[in-house]
Amino acid sequence: MKVPMVHKGQYLVCQIIAPPIATIAINILIQDLNDDVEEVALYNFHYKFDDIDWVNPGDILIIKEPSLQYDTKSEMPLIRVDSPSDVIFVDPCDEKILSKIGAMKWSETMSKDAEFWREKANECFKKREYKKAIFLYDRAIRCNEDNPVLYSNKAEACLQISAFYEADKAAKLALEKGGDRKKALSRMGRAAYGMRQWENAVKRFTEVVSEFSDNSEANKQLKRATARMNEEKTGIFDFKAMYSESKEVNPNVDVSDYKGPIEIANIPGKASKDIQKGTLIAVSKAFASGYSKDFPSIVMSLNMIRNDMESTASTLRQIQTIQKLKNNPQRAKELYDLYDGVIDAARIQQIGDNSFSSYDVRVKEDAIKVDNSHLFILPSYFNHSCIANAHRTFYDDVMVIHVIVDIKKGDEIYLSYIRETYVERKNFKLVLIEMLTTLASMHSKLVSADSFSDIFDSIKYLEDAVAETEDELIYVFNIPYFACNLANYYQVLGNRRKSNEWLDKAFKLSLCTDFKHFATVYDLYNFSFV
Repeated sequence: MKVPMVHKGQYLVCQIIAPPIATIAINILIQDLNDDVEEVALYNFHYKFDDIDWVNPGDILIIKEPSLQYDTKSEMPLIRVDSPSDVIFVDPCDEKILSKIGAMKWSETMSKDAEFWREKANECFKKREYKKAIFLYDRAIRCNEDNPVLYSNKAEACLQISAFYEADKAAKLALEKGGDRKKALSRMGRAAYGMRQWENAVKRFTEVVSEFSDNSEANKQLKRATARMNEEKTGIFDFKAMYSESKEVNPNVDVSDYKGPIEIANIPGKASKDIQKGTLIAVSKAFASGYSKDFPSIVMSLNMIRNDMESTASTLRQIQTIQKLKNNPQRAKELYDLYDGVIDAARIQQIGDNSFSSYDVRVKEDAIKVDNSHLFILPSYFNHSCIANAHRTFYDDVMVIHVIVDIKKGDEIYLSYIRETYVERKNFKLVLIEMLTTLASMHSKLVSADSFSDIFDSIKYLEDAVAETEDELIYVFNIPYFACNLANYYQVLGNRRKSNEWLDKAFKLSLCTDFKHFATVYDLYNFSFV
């Protein structure tokens, strides 16, 4: 092999000869068929950096188009692998493949008893070693291709690692070969749910419920799948429940995607008809997410595309993206359509440059802790404008988009990706509104129980700010929140009529679906001054 060089059109057959070491990559020592030894760095293979149980001495690998390059620290050559799809793990008992790649010297004698391997696989499953269990179920299937239990068990193991397409395939084979019908249909339903094929999931769970009426779990799954199907069709979501779920310690906001009256065209995100201000146009569950809390150590990694450093969350989000594609390669097209790149890892890293954090981008920079990163599909088609005509709200890894002005058919819809530039912020009206809201905040902190003079000043500043704010700027300066403050001020003064007027205005501007949702998001039950 040559260094530095990507060996196009070639592959390396090798065997691991030493225990792995975990950094951001998994570093292993391998020897090839000529007994030459080299170091290999495996990136993006697992979400948890310290998970090394999946590679062991004796494992046989095929590395596609190996890239030999100098290590940045030691300047020693190593093979860097960024895409898990570039590595094939070879079963040392699979003589057919070993013979084809010339690696029979590493072959091992294997029992031909499928039941023996099924029991071994079941043991791994009980230990939650799901990938190893799948490996052994496949070995058992090679010994007996007609046993439906093997396919059914493999389907369940695939579901545990979110390999939904492979789970669906295995469950269908279990059904075709006369396996347990209830298990097969249930697993096909769960696989369809994971693939976000709601109608298919409803169909499968309906079959289970109608044929096996005692299955309470299938009834629950049917209700979930029906709810997702209805969300996708109607755009009606329980945003209050979504908000509450997003504030949990380990949130899992389970919703469908929704696309309203918009179309993806050469000019992305165009309205397909006239859209009224405040209309919901999109709900998008993140394709992949990364959270810094999942890896508490400080981690920075090099973005090989931009040649700069990435946060822990961004690094984990990229790994999660690659893992999702590895487990469900059928979803690659919807992701790759976002960018016409060259190779998998590079393309995914470039796409990831367009990721979002679940924070309002208007928050002052020093107040932001970038501890999460999300990659969305549909929202990535919207172009940027500092003064946008649509506004996004986050419910953890779910993005909700409303239009904030009336949109004509054929008009492009914009989102604001970044804070406006200094030149744009010099615009007089922007500066005026920001000054007024800042002054209002300062005065509100001076309010005492003995004097209401500062309340009157705050009210004047806030009312002036709201009056000067046009539709496109309402969410730049979080006007709904200031309207809530005005309602609170008037309540303190005993002016119930004015308090209700401003509360009603705040609700209308909030994009919330009902008052309970509004009260929860703006914490009206424990409301305090700005």
